Amino acid sequence: MGQDTSSAGTSPHNSAEASVLICNICSERFIGDYRKRNLSRHRLSLHGNSEPVVCEVLGCQRSYKRSDALKVHLRKAHPNTVSPPVPRKNAAGDSRGKKRQCASV
Repeated sequence: MGQDTSSAGTSPHNSAEASVLICNICSERFIGDYRKRNLSRHRLSLHGNSEPVVCEVLGCQRSYKRSDALKVHLRKAHPNTVSPPVPRKNAAGDSRGKKRQCASV
């Protein structure tokens, strides 16, 4: 005699279904922690009227709807034309992944 776990109150999928965001233009569905940002980026890149960003390396004709996609292209296809990414700083001003050391007195 097993329990029915498909009822609305016990299914783990129902809470996820409640947090689904849907594009009002093409009905694309977005779930997960970053769904709001992903939906926003989707609307801008696929349904926005912005001009594409074009690779300016001589002989390369690639274009992208998002500047972050162009940055990835530049790093992969033309690694000698871009400087390495700058490490981000956290709220305390430290680079990520590095621990602060107290100065000896």
